[in-house]
Amino acid sequence: MELHSLNGLTLSLTQDRANFHMYGVRDPGDQSDTFFADVVNRQALELMLSNGSMTSDVANMIIRGDVWVDVQIYGQADVGRWIDVTVSY
Repeated sequence: MELHSLNGLTLSLTQDRANFHMYGVRDPGDQSDTFFADVVNRQALELMLSNGSMTSDVANMIIRGDVWVDVQIYGQADVGRWIDVTVSY
């Protein structure tokens, strides 16, 4: 996957969480999370993804839409180190 596509995708994921936590904009099926409620953690999403994993197939499915995005956060205490992103239908 090209870098600009990945940057756009992480921006989209970050904006989705900001919409949920800051603006109250929720998509059907959205779930609350305490981790991305913190703006610092949302800002770190791109770095955490670069340390984690997401296949190009998963990225393409997210871009096309109509999938559930599952984000597993790994780290210590309240500090995320990496994330793994998968999708489900």
